[in-house]
Amino acid sequence: STLMRSSAASDVYKRQTLDDAKAYIIPMGFYKGKTIGELCLEKPSALTWYVDSYSGKNNLLRAAAKVLLDAAK
Repeated sequence: STLMRSSAASDVYKRQTLDDAKAYIIPMGFYKGKTIGELCLEKPSALTWYVDSYSGKNNLLRAAAKVLLDAAK
């Protein structure tokens, strides 16, 4: 996945707790102002997009989405 291509993103992912990930507020784009936890409930497919397709530099956003996706498995 895109997340694991970056060692910085991988490090962020390893340090994030589930509660941290759920509380992370999306800082830009269509879902700006929502938390990753809210997005998980409203549009879970968007989390997959943040992990696999998001090409921005926000590793916290990518990692938070991955933490929630992994927890849902």
